[in-house]
Amino acid sequence: MKKEKPTAKPPKGYIRYSYTRQLPSVKKMTIKEAMEMLRNAGIIVQEEEAEEIMEFLYMLTQITIKEFFSPD
Repeated sequence: MKKEKPTAKPPKGYIRYSYTRQLPSVKKMTIKEAMEMLRNAGIIVQEEEAEEIMEFLYMLTQITIKEFFSPD
C-alpha cells in the first residue's frame, strides 16, 4: 500500500478571496411585485413604504449572507 502525500493548503488569503467571490447573489424584486406580495399577506402599503421595506429587507439579506457564508 502506498502512502498518499498530504495535499498542501493554499494560503489563507487565497481561500478568503476565492470564497468571497462565490457568495450567492440576490435578485431584487420590483416594487410592484413587493406590493402585490405584501397585499396577498394582508398588508396594504403605499409605494414609498414598499420601497423602504424592500431596501431594509435587501440590506438584512446581504448582512445574513455575509454572516453565514463568509469564512471569517
